Amino acid sequence: MQEDTVRREAAVTRQHLELLLKRVAEVRALFILVERITPFVEDLVEFVYDVGPMLLNASKALRETSLKMPKASRQLDDVTHATEVATTQVLDRVDDILHHLEVLRSAVDEWSRTRRSLARARRRARRLARQFPENPALQEELEEIASELTRAAGSLRQWRNLDRVIESSQECSYEIMSALQVQDITAQQLAAARDLIDKVHTRIEELLRQLGDEEEEGEDRTQTRRSYDPDAKFDFSISTMRQEHVDRLLESLLRDRAYGGEPVVREGAKTADPA
Repeated sequence: MQEDTVRREAAVTRQHLELLLKRVAEVRALFILVERITPFVEDLVEFVYDVGPMLLNASKALRETSLKMPKASRQLDDVTHATEVATTQVLDRVDDILHHLEVLRSAVDEWSRTRRSLARARRRARRLARQFPENPALQEELEEIASELTRAAGSLRQWRNLDRVIESSQECSYEIMSALQVQDITAQQLAAARDLIDKVHTRIEELLRQLGDEEEEGEDRTQTRRSYDPDAKFDFSISTMRQEHVDRLLESLLRDRAYGGEPVVREGAKTADPA
């Protein structure tokens, strides 16, 4: 009986010793692991210590950049608006110039008709003079009238080249209007740049919030977005074809306005000027 009790106690003691040795081995393994990872932890701590100021500087730089972006966006809007206003003013002035050119062209056409009328009157005066050979006084008077008509027609001859000058000026005006179409493409590209700035600004704000940098209170950054084509570009050949249609319509409207709604007939366009 007593021997059985001793054996059982010995068995229990052996189990306890084995468990204790197992725990000691685990502790030893833990110490070995700690010993091995200690250099890595030291390097990690040193890295964090070195990177910390860099992260702070980066956060500060991002914050400064973020605060400047709304101003850059507004400046792009101001540039777009100023360009639109300037373009509109130039187009208005070109429209006025075209109107004045049409008025001047109508005056040139009227001068041309007057010159032809003077030439016809001169020929009639000379025919009448030849019909009264027995009346020298009347012949002399009619010849004087014919000479006056010749001088009057000659004074109008200097305007015969003005029509070509007017046409050239109109073509230049149409070219200016066509070239100014690039403003719309520029506005599209500026709108695309502005939208990109806004997107970058939003991403920076999200990054700063993730870094724990609270957004500073400031101006309202909510801005009206405009629709735009990010791939907009100026095609001069297409613009020229469209401008030709616009030019014809505009010329028709300007002529109607210059003549009170009556169509213009350019008399004598292919008729030689009388001497």
